[in-house]
Amino acid sequence: MHTVLLLPRILPPAEPTASLDVLRDRFTMLTELGHTLADEDTFTCDELVIAALSTIDAGTVATSIAERRSLLVRGAALLITEIERIDRAAANTLTGITEMGHA
Repeated sequence: MHTVLLLPRILPPAEPTASLDVLRDRFTMLTELGHTLADEDTFTCDELVIAALSTIDAGTVATSIAERRSLLVRGAALLITEIERIDRAAANTLTGITEMGHA
């Protein structure tokens, strides 16, 4: 059984919805692709940033607009993943749990 995230449409349909698409992609990582927060928390040496930048770089040479957009959305979602991981690590540091890797 899959959980479905229903995000409200904030903008009129003719307006860009990039930020919502990035959030949907992030949610898809957790619900359909099997990523877990615990798994993500093991990437303490900039692996998520490198993956995001590689994905964004691939988007810059994509052959179609749809492919380019899709890769840029995924790259942005990976950056959000890294930011969330940093936030969890900071919260764990405050509670006495330290992260291996970066200080």
